[in-house]
Amino acid sequence: MSATTYLVLAIAFPTWYKLYQNFYERGRFIFEIEQLHKRHGPVVRISANDLHVNDPEIFLEITRIRSRFRKDPKFYDRISFRNTSLGFLDPHTHRVRHTALVNAAFSPSRVRGLAWIVEEKVEKLLDRFELSCEAGEPVNIHKGCKALTIDIISHIAMSQDFGCI
Repeated sequence: MSATTYLVLAIAFPTWYKLYQNFYERGRFIFEIEQLHKRHGPVVRISANDLHVNDPEIFLEITRIRSRFRKDPKFYDRISFRNTSLGFLDPHTHRVRHTALVNAAFSPSRVRGLAWIVEEKVEKLLDRFELSCEAGEPVNIHKGCKALTIDIISHIAMSQDFGCI
């Protein structure tokens, strides 16, 4: 298939073309992309709004912290809300907001001031482990650590202990 035909199909029917190549042609889509890279270089357009990058250096440049590339609204709208720390699409706005939030939330004095909460929750978890061991019950450390994390975050973020431990 020629590059022009591929591009027209990819723009007109990106999902259907990928589906056709992967299911009816038994996984040929990745080989189509490989051929496009051989012809056109390390970055190729595989649909109207999708690029495929075949060079780690270019990928790192695009995704690195302080990158000037804008985030894809469709992707970030699915995982976050607009104008939240994760949902800012403009890199400059994101950096300004994120820096203000992180500096306020994780300043050394703020972290020291919250240490007692962490210590209190860890002691509670250890007491719980000890009771389970004395009763001869198995201890699920994974669930215990998840409960510890939820109780600490809920106490700090919402001033409410969810009591998961």
